[in-house]
Amino acid sequence: MSAIDDLIAQAQEPRLREQLRKEWAAAQKTKKFGLIFAPHLPELVPIPKVRPRRGGMVHCVRPEGTPVGVC
Repeated sequence: MSAIDDLIAQAQEPRLREQLRKEWAAAQKTKKFGLIFAPHLPELVPIPKVRPRRGGMVHCVRPEGTPVGVC
């Protein structure tokens, strides 16, 4: 049970408690709560059989401790 459900359960008036439950149920159906993973294009795509060419964009994997700009 979520924190909002706990708070709704604490409402003293039964009519108010039921109205809050209905509104919260409707909100949960129309809204996304929590982690939302939006679809997107990847920033890096590995292409293992393609060799880098002059002027091409590459991704450099540096060993830990190597200064930035050195591959």
